[in-house]
Amino acid sequence: MLDDQQRNFVVDAVKAVLEQFNRSGSAFTPSMVIDAIKEDQRYADDDVWQDEEASSAVTDAIMQRTEQLVGKRQIVLLENDPTYKWSFKDAAS
Repeated sequence: MLDDQQRNFVVDAVKAVLEQFNRSGSAFTPSMVIDAIKEDQRYADDDVWQDEEASSAVTDAIMQRTEQLVGKRQIVLLENDPTYKWSFKDAAS
């Protein structure tokens, strides 16, 4: 089970990796975000990624970030069945 410090670590890692997806224009799923986090040396070696709650914590962090980004660039849900899939897009004028 993740404690508050670990959940904050996950949120920070997700924010950093989402910037990479934003720049690339690629759609992303929670598992893709975790894979990208594991490739980032700032976050890769932490035991938190072995926790069974890691995937759901990443999904929660993405949803939280979706709600926070309400400016010119937003995260939009593309699919939610069988898994969540998001992408960045410019907000409608």
